[in-house]
Order: sequence, then C-alpha cells, then structure tokens
Amino acid sequence: KIYDYRLSDAAALYTLNLTGHIPSNTEHSNFLVALNDPPFDGGTARYTASVPYASTRLTVSPTALHTNSTTVSISSADVDLTTTNKHEVALSVGNNPITITVTNALANSLPRTRTYTVNVKREFFTYNDPSKDIVLTSTSSMLRGIWANDTTIWVADSGTTFTNENGKEHRKILAYNWTTKQPNTNKNFNLASENDAPRGLWSDTVTMWVADANGTVYAYKMSDRTPDTSKKFNLASTNGAPRGIWSNGKTMWVADSEDVKLYAYKMSNKERDLDKDFDADLLRNSGNTKPDGLWSDGETMWVANNDTNNAKIYAYKLTGECRESGMDFDTLSAVENNQPSGLWSNGTTMWVLDSDDKKLYAYNQPLSGNALLKSLSLSHVYIKTNLFSEVFSKDAPHYTDSEVRYEDAYVIHTTASTTVTANASDSNAGLVIQPTDADLNTAGHQVNLANVDNNIIITVTAENGNIKQYTVTVARDSGGYTPIKNFNLAEDNSDPIGLWSNGTNMWVLDLNDKKFYVYEKMGDEWSKRDDGTKNKGFGLVMANSAPGGIWSDKTTMWVSNYQGQDVNRKLYAYNLEMKGREADKDFALSLNNRAPKGLWSDEKTLLVSDSGSKIYAYDLKTENPTNYFLSSTSTNHYFDLHNDNANPKGTWSNGTTLWVANNPLDEPSKNKIYAYNMWTTNQQKKL
Repeated sequence: KIYDYRLSDAAALYTLNLTGHIPSNTEHSNFLVALNDPPFDGGTARYTASVPYASTRLTVSPTALHTNSTTVSISSADVDLTTTNKHEVALSVGNNPITITVTNALANSLPRTRTYTVNVKREFFTYNDPSKDIVLTSTSSMLRGIWANDTTIWVADSGTTFTNENGKEHRKILAYNWTTKQPNTNKNFNLASENDAPRGLWSDTVTMWVADANGTVYAYKMSDRTPDTSKKFNLASTNGAPRGIWSNGKTMWVADSEDVKLYAYKMSNKERDLDKDFDADLLRNSGNTKPDGLWSDGETMWVANNDTNNAKIYAYKLTGECRESGMDFDTLSAVENNQPSGLWSNGTTMWVLDSDDKKLYAYNQPLSGNALLKSLSLSHVYIKTNLFSEVFSKDAPHYTDSEVRYEDAYVIHTTASTTVTANASDSNAGLVIQPTDADLNTAGHQVNLANVDNNIIITVTAENGNIKQYTVTVARDSGGYTPIKNFNLAEDNSDPIGLWSNGTNMWVLDLNDKKFYVYEKMGDEWSKRDDGTKNKGFGLVMANSAPGGIWSDKTTMWVSNYQGQDVNRKLYAYNLEMKGREADKDFALSLNNRAPKGLWSDEKTLLVSDSGSKIYAYDLKTENPTNYFLSSTSTNHYFDLHNDNANPKGTWSNGTTLWVANNPLDEPSKNKIYAYNMWTTNQQKKL
C-alpha cells in the first residue's frame, strides 16, 4: 500500500516559509528564501537553503498540517521577541542548522512527532585587509608562485637573471621575513640553470617543489636549499603550461593555464592520478579560464584566475566534483589586484601575489570547511598485519564526501579495550568520539570492546559547520580466529597438514602429494612462489609416506612419519636451501614413540606428540631422548597428555604454554586445542 501523510492525523508540516532580511540604512529589505532541492514536502525531513552574506536574519514560518491539536517548536532562539506570530533566527556565516519539531500527542496515526531540519548557509564575503598587505622590494619583471612558513615568505623570481660564482646564469626564489617584510637573502634558493622559468611553489617543510614552464617539477632540500634530483619529476606532455602547484602530501595538483585544467600526480611515484584531476569543463563553465596559483585547506581548493578582465579566486571541492561559489574571493579588482599569480594562507588570511605590481594582497579567509582528521590511532587494533595508525595514513577504503569507513579492523580476543587518539587537521575544528570515554581515570579515550563488531565513530565539525564522520568497525570475536589474515592455498595444495614459517616464507606440507608448497609474504599478503628457480618447495622421499608434524630451525626441516615399518618411524630431515634430504640429521625416535605427529622446539629440545597420548622430548643437538620432563615423580623423557587429549596432532608453544591439537573423528566435543603450562623450578622443566 502507498500511504499519503496528508490523509492521516499524524504529526506533519503543511507549509514552511523562510524570509531573509538584509539590513539597510532606513529599513529591512525582505526576500523569500527558496529551499534547494528537494522542494518542500511535508513527508521529507531534510532541506538546504542559502542566503547572501548581507542577510543576517531569517524568519521561519512553519504551518502544521493539523493546527487544532499540534504544537510546533523551533530549536534556534527567537532573536526578536517584540513581534509575535513569527520566529526570527540570527544567521552566522556558514552553515546554520534549524530544527523544527512537530508534535500531535492525540494523533491516532504515527508518527506523533516529526522533526524537520533546514540547513541555511549564509555566504561568505571577502574583503581586503590593507594592514596585512606586503609590498615586495624586488625589481623583477615577473614574480610568480609563493609559499610560506611561520617565519619566511618565498616568492619565485622568474624575471631576473642572476650569475653564480662560476659565471653560470640562474633564477632565484626570494625570501622575505614575515616580521620585517624585508628580504632575507640567507634563505634565498639558487635554482638549477635549467629551472629558468619557475611558476609555482609548494613545500612539505622538508622539500621545496618548483614547477617550471619547461614541464618539469624541480625539488630542493629546505635544509640547505640545494637540488634534490631524486624527487624531481616530469609533467604530462599535455600539461604544457604549468602554473601554481599544491599538495596534500599524497597528491600534487598542477594548474595549466592553456589546457584550463588541474592535473593530479601521485606523490609516491610521480605518476598521473587521473581520477583526481579538475576537468577543464568544470573550470571553464565557472569562468576560471586562466588558472594560476593554488591553495587548499584540505577540503576546498582555491584557484586564482590570472585575467585582468576577471581577476578572481574560484573555490572548488578538493575532490574536484563541484564548485563552492560561496567561498570565492571576488573583490580583487576593487583593490587593483588584477593579476593574481600565487596563493598562500595561514588559515585565517589569504595572501594573493600580484605579478604586475609585486605585492601580496591580504584577504580575510572564509571559515574553514576542513573537517578532516590529521591522525587517528586505536591501540592494539589492526588491519591485516598493520597497526591501524599505520593504515590510517593511507587512503580510506570506503570514502564519501561526509563519511570515511574502515570496516576490516580487528583485535585479538584477549584485547578488551582500545585507547582512541584523534587529532583534527584544523585546530579550530570540533571533535567528538563515540562511544563515550569508558574510563575517565585512565589517560586517553577508552572504548570497551564486546565480542561483536564494535563501531567507533569520530565526528569532526569544521568551523563553517561541515561535518565528517570517521567510523572504524573493530571486530573482536569469541575465539582466536582472525579471518582477515586468511590466504588461499594453491589449487593443487588440497590437503594441507603442517605449517612452518620463518616470517618471510610459509612452508605448507600437503598429505595428498607428499610435497611442500611455499608461500611468500608480499607486503600484507601471502602468495604462492612461482615454479622454477624461485620456488622453494620440494617433495618428500618415498619412505616418508605418512608425514605428520613439521618443524625447522631455519636450515633443516624435520618431518615426522607415523606409519610403516619401525625403521621408517622417525623424523626425516630435509635441507631448506638445497630442497633435499639431509639424512645425517634424521631422528631415530625411541621405541615407544611409534606414531609421531606434531613437532615443536625451543631450538634446544624437540617435543614430539604421539598418538599414544604422550609428548616425547629429544635433545636437538644429540638427537637423544632427554629428561626434559624430570620431576620428583617421573624420570621419563615423555609426558602423559590429558585423558581427553587422546589423539594428539600438531603442537606449538610460545615457551610458556604448550598447545596440542586433538582430532578424534568419533568425538566432536573433544575436537579442540588443549593447553598445558610450561614452567621452570630449580632448572627442572615440567608440563
């Protein structure tokens, strides 16, 4: 059935009118504020609207569908109590969320309460602040890109030819002191001779990158201002008119004034990153036909338009998907800043280099929309084999404009809590962590972890009201199984019975074809070695026809054999490097150790589980039985396992606990791993 909310007595709004107000000298100029997509419908809960910077107030006029028994409340305070029958809201620059709650307690239909939210965005207005302008004392005919830190401003001089002590001509990046606004020649960069047409600058404080009109981005060390050729890279052939550059540390964007486009390059390998380009259609359709200087706060990308007929700074989402016209700087011509060629901001003031009059114009910076996290760590939490904090520095696997999700994080079962440490990129942004801190007496934000998927949500709210949520789903299961570390075996490795790894390679013994398959760790993943000279796998000898447990000292691999004639019931030795038998290291087991299965060693003593429900011990060096289990009641070189652990298989120990697998085919309840404590008293060891 299709229900129409208007045919019921449920709580709902019938109309919602918004009226903007622009103060003037004599009266308030009122105008109707249109809702953005979608248009108003009483069944829709969320809306957006925008007003110009000059509109400081908004009248909210909601009408309930059923007026007799319905109450309507508005979350934002009424700033004009002198008038009745209207609710006037003060508007801040940026986002202004207004919540309207409709309640009909007597309604027979649900819902009896309905909430509507309208986010009204008051546009930003930029203006020049001449008190922060900087006149550059340079005689150059062409100054281009700029970059700065807390003490120094660097400006590329593309119009003056300098000569070094060897008589070689070159260009410079000129340094100015922030405090005195005077040149600081000690921090000038002498550019490479081929870097003779510098256009854009950007630095990560370690390296200064300089885009050149010849299609190359040059790199220089900030420490001594010398070239770093290892970080230099060539631009795409179509990126033939490079101008401003900016990077977030992962991607570098390069403006092209002829192709009217922002090209994206990966900082890791300097290859193109096509998905992150700002397309020409986006810039051209905006009027941004002469892109030059770039700067971003991590959310918004500002692009200078170096055109005397349209001197302006355009704003775009950093994702390159759309414009952010409310963040534009469009008052440049009013102060004759007609050739903007470089941008840099400290977050509150934007300085715009004018290549014609050699001046840095200062403008008030729009409230930051940066709702990004700078860092996020969750103690003891992993993704694959990496700590979460290491993975966070990479691109998130599930990302939208307002949400980042990590869905494959986990902890081992013994981890019952994690400490969450989060830092916003913008120090002025708000940050909230959910769930709330579980232990106020312990440093850091503590989150208790249940034996389920645990959602940890970090919400960052930017200065302008932009919100971004980071959700980390942390799995903590009821056992030790860690599915995220699984890897698939080769198709012919169909009957695996034993494992051993040196941390780089994993040897997997297959019962079906009596062969070792070798898997190599490649980053976070394991993959089968290629056949041929690189394959470290090898087959067992014919007599070793009933293999069980395996163990290696990284040179020799021992394989148990639990069937056949007594002479074959031993541990067979194989050389890992030679991939063949090492018979002189075979173990001739004791007479009663007739059905050896699992193996483990502390590199001194070798323990062998036996189907006779015992663990036998041998000296790894002499290959003789040893009194490893010597106690006041026993002088045997074996230990009796628990009665239920009657069919032992593989075994492993961390030196403190010994685990023994049990596999009784007819008793599923005993199909588990048994644990035994290992301890030392008076140099005597016992299980």
